[in-house]
Amino acid sequence: MKISSPVVGEIEVSPERVITFPAGLPGFEACRQFTLVHSADSDSPKLFVLQCLDDPQVAFTVTTPDVLGLNYEFGLTDTEVATLDLASADDASVLLIVSRNDASAPIQI
Repeated sequence: MKISSPVVGEIEVSPERVITFPAGLPGFEACRQFTLVHSADSDSPKLFVLQCLDDPQVAFTVTTPDVLGLNYEFGLTDTEVATLDLASADDASVLLIVSRNDASAPIQI
């Protein structure tokens, strides 16, 4: 699948890189398919773009909690694991949406 995003440009997304949120994201319920994008020149990226494939205008800058010195643990019910189509709860990842105070500064991924 090829998309053109104002944030990450034109990208080709292979089916195995598609992340599906069955109910969408809160406030973005129509946005169900995403992919994670990061700079190719970084061996260990700290910021990613969670790019919506349903609406290329929708993208979120995300990071893992450990980058910010945080540790989150969530319990998932069997129903939630099944809804997310996970083999186990350990297959889930936690990402935080981050923003910057200076809107004129470019995103560095």
